[in-house]
Amino acid sequence: MLEIPYIAHHCIEGNPLVSEIPVPYTNTVMNENIIGSNTEDKIPGEGSIYYDIRFEAIVPGSREPVRLHLNVEAQKDYPDKYDIVTRGIFYGARMLSAQHGTEFTPPAYNHIKKVYSIWICMNVPQYIGNSIAIWHITQDNLHGIVPVKKEAYDLLSVVCVCLNDKMQTENSLIRLLNTLLSPTLKAEEKIRILTQDFHIFMEKEEKKEVNQMCNLSEAIVEEGIRQGLSQGITQGITQGITQGIAQGIHAFIRCCFDSGNQEAEILEKLKKYFSLDDASALEYIQKFLKAQSS
Repeated sequence: MLEIPYIAHHCIEGNPLVSEIPVPYTNTVMNENIIGSNTEDKIPGEGSIYYDIRFEAIVPGSREPVRLHLNVEAQKDYPDKYDIVTRGIFYGARMLSAQHGTEFTPPAYNHIKKVYSIWICMNVPQYIGNSIAIWHITQDNLHGIVPVKKEAYDLLSVVCVCLNDKMQTENSLIRLLNTLLSPTLKAEEKIRILTQDFHIFMEKEEKKEVNQMCNLSEAIVEEGIRQGLSQGITQGITQGITQGIAQGIHAFIRCCFDSGNQEAEILEKLKKYFSLDDASALEYIQKFLKAQSS
């Protein structure tokens, strides 16, 4: 099995693009050195949907590099209004069609590269627990045998990784992700575990961004709001909402400080994400710092 540092340095092409590519119709801009995935997908008459992360990976070990197109999506909760696999197939289909004019031009359809749509769902219910599932294209010969190589049709796979950090698991990937995405572990503890248990060594900038994964801050904020609303039921709905928002902002500030953000950076984030003015944002920071020192 390949080590994580080897995969990071030898199997990922270029720089992963985060929340820059919409889903519906994606094109890839190529030059002789780097392939950069467009992060925006559009369909005429429809709005844009952005991929969380898009990048290309090269599989080592073959005589010629095999290029894969991967899309990684983070979900703060397990969706109950649609099936993850259905959405994943849609995203994967767009990544296939987007290769027209870049990876292949008709009739050279055999030049299409395989795509993976990977979904990481946090806070899944206990009946699902920590689990991993994959859906892919297979061939069933209903009468006789059609002699087609697997790589000709196995072009789209959807992977779902379900996380529940309150449940134990022996799976190393799930343990890694539960550590990285935990809303309770501090950044220093996460970095220690990632370094000692998974041999992931991070530079200063990477350490700073450990807790700033897509949707993570939003999940922390919403958890604070839910707690505040629950406590506020006996005190009145208005007071509960106010308290919930305050707790959510408090949790967000803690996450930013744990990630190494400076006070000026946090001030700008509060203004951006909570629509606060300078005075209100600064007051929240000062209250947080006062609470930590008391």
